[in-house]
Amino acid sequence: MRTGSARENDGWRVTNVTLKYERGTAFVSELVDSIRLCEELAVRLGDAGGREFDVELGRCLAEFDALWALTKRNVSQSTRGTTGAGAMVMKVAYSEARQRFGELCLRALHREALHVDDNELVEERLRTLALTIAAGSSQIQRNIIGERVLGLPREPR
Repeated sequence: MRTGSARENDGWRVTNVTLKYERGTAFVSELVDSIRLCEELAVRLGDAGGREFDVELGRCLAEFDALWALTKRNVSQSTRGTTGAGAMVMKVAYSEARQRFGELCLRALHREALHVDDNELVEERLRTLALTIAAGSSQIQRNIIGERVLGLPREPR
């Protein structure tokens, strides 16, 4: 039995191909939201944030901007029916960048961070804890990148 390019007992390959496409483009709305939250934090801190937080916030914005460029590349590749290393890297890079931004929010907001009910910046930090687990843990993703993208040998069991 054959459906498209999938064959019987070919589920693992089909799943991996599907996940490559999903991981490469799955974070579009969250990425746009991340940039908005960076801008919101900048406004809330104003001049009181100090140089340390300005530098860290700039670094977070730069990471999100780079991930946005990678997302556009991934979408472009997927329209041509291919996926590249960017799709494999996107999930790990995004989830870790989002966690760094969440940590920055907690440090920068100090006591204000304790008010979770009305603090979207802190709520986001709590949600980012799941990002390194969902859709394959970051450790598993690193193994996949090492083996399939970099061609490293499998670790002996």
